[in-house]
Amino acid sequence: MKNAKKVILSLSVVACMFAAIACGKKDEKKTEATPTPTQAATQQVTEQVTPTEAPRDLKGLEVTIYDWWTAEGWDDETNAYQTAFFDMLHQAEKDHNFKFSRVIAEFGWGNEYQEAVALSITDNNPKGSIITLDNRWVAALLSNGQFLDVSKCPSVDWNDSKWNYEVKKIMTVNGGIYGFAVGCEARTGVFFNKDIFKTLGVDANTPYDLQKEGKWSWDEFKKLCAKLTKDTDNDGVTDIYAVAGQDYLVTYGALQSNGTFVIDKDANGFLKVNADDPNVLAALNFVRELHDDGYFMPTPGEDVWQWDWFKTAFNGGFNGVKTAMRIEEEWVDTAELAPAGIDFGYVCYPYGPAVGKQVSICRENILFVPSCEKTKSVADDIMYAYNWYTTVPEGFEDDDARWKAAYQSKFEDQRAVDETIRLMCHDLPYYMYAATVIPNFSDGWTGELERGSTAQQVLEAHISEWQTQCDEFNAAYK
Repeated sequence: MKNAKKVILSLSVVACMFAAIACGKKDEKKTEATPTPTQAATQQVTEQVTPTEAPRDLKGLEVTIYDWWTAEGWDDETNAYQTAFFDMLHQAEKDHNFKFSRVIAEFGWGNEYQEAVALSITDNNPKGSIITLDNRWVAALLSNGQFLDVSKCPSVDWNDSKWNYEVKKIMTVNGGIYGFAVGCEARTGVFFNKDIFKTLGVDANTPYDLQKEGKWSWDEFKKLCAKLTKDTDNDGVTDIYAVAGQDYLVTYGALQSNGTFVIDKDANGFLKVNADDPNVLAALNFVRELHDDGYFMPTPGEDVWQWDWFKTAFNGGFNGVKTAMRIEEEWVDTAELAPAGIDFGYVCYPYGPAVGKQVSICRENILFVPSCEKTKSVADDIMYAYNWYTTVPEGFEDDDARWKAAYQSKFEDQRAVDETIRLMCHDLPYYMYAATVIPNFSDGWTGELERGSTAQQVLEAHISEWQTQCDEFNAAYK
């Protein structure tokens, strides 16, 4: 019994000791976790909370694009991509308090349009927040200081892949960016008449197949031309020529497909004459050889001449003479070829040896923010809104509907769309000529090759003129 009491007493003492220790620890924790009023007032908050940034407010800015083709219905939603795109754009307009639209064209392509644009900027009432020009109209307005430098707009990432890098290169002078474009349109290529191919025993898929195999070169083009140039009635006169087209498109295409041009730009964006480039000479010789070898239909004599003889020759025949192919820009397909009832195909311009691969011949329309008081203070807001307009909705980055809709109805031959247009607009590197920015740069010299001049003679005849034009342009930006 005594022993039992001793055990109980011992357990009681131990229990009290643990209780005392536990109470002591509890009091220590309480002291550490509960600061004094002075400590509480000076203690730093350990968890930082970043406030949500308010959406950028464009304060009701109306941003418009002006061009010569926009019509009613430009914002119709005819496919899933367009629906997603306009949903995205309208949400951005709501979130950032702006309105984006395209101006319904009041002038068509031509001098009237150019004059109206120039006058509107001078009057501080520009036709649009962003104005579109054919690249051949750029030089006059640019030289008059009517293009705003947008290089310093903080909203724009000029390294974004959506910007046409050739347009950016051409429109960048001494660090300033004066014009821009998004993506690339289909431009100079080769239309071919399938019926003439078949009549002459040539597989009508030959151009497509060579292009698909990466073999659509100058040499292969000339081999094909030899098969398509014929005196079909044995009277000693050629009645089917392989090819025709406007001199400047044929010559510019040869230069660009060989990765060069007679005018280039240096690292600072200044112009330089590039006539001593051997690739320039090779391109001009290629054009000269098409004439020398008899593949290119010669300009008709004065008694029957008309400026667009090359169209008639391809569309059905000019004075009994036909052409199997026509070098031309893509836009003529529905405007000129479809009404003629031709079963035609369309491939890229054949590539030159200097590049050794297909190149997209680029002649992009150029957009710019007009340089006047009305736009200068809101230039970055304009470009911020345009960034939204040129954004692809999530999930549609690889959707063909983004680009096919504009071309799908033009061609009965879908290889033209699925292969050629895809290459031109999306898969190929593209090249654009820098002479776009030179006032009074003439295309007339390209016709001298047909009239008998050699490539070297043409270059020597124009180097001095081109040098003067480059010097005058550069001086305005130094």
